[in-house]
Amino acid sequence: MSRLATVNVVKTFTFDAAHFLPNYDGKCGKLHGHTYTLITCFVGQVGGDRCMVADFGAIKDLVQEVVLDDLDHSCLNDVNWEIYPDPGEDFTSEVWELSQPTAENMVVAIAERLKAALTLPGHAEAFEGVHLRQVTLFETPTSYASWIAEDQVELALRLAEGATTFFIDDPEEDN
Repeated sequence: MSRLATVNVVKTFTFDAAHFLPNYDGKCGKLHGHTYTLITCFVGQVGGDRCMVADFGAIKDLVQEVVLDDLDHSCLNDVNWEIYPDPGEDFTSEVWELSQPTAENMVVAIAERLKAALTLPGHAEAFEGVHLRQVTLFETPTSYASWIAEDQVELALRLAEGATTFFIDDPEEDN
């Protein structure tokens, strides 16, 4: 049996959209547009019989359906920011109120949509054992917001503080 390795798979997308920030005293309070760059990072394991984390085509299809179809060439203030529900008997969905479609609010809503969609029919099989690790949304070439999965926050904070060595608890040591 070959050794498993944890690997990030990253895919980048672009889309064009307009928005304005109501009640914002600055130039972003007026209707304007951006060419956004969206970077998605999925994590999973490879090794043994598994030769890839996720097919890049499956990632493209997922992001197109769940994000780009709604956002590309839209006015972001008019988008229904519905979070895709977990299908089941109690089919309910959360709708995010994004009265201020800032990069920060958008990246969280996009991440929530992608996380939820990983379990939906049509995507669940392609993303079995795969998790969304990070979503980054560039509003301009030099300005962006990033969402990081909760289980990655501590690592990100330690890196930001300049840590270079990490000790990972071995679950076998507790036995």
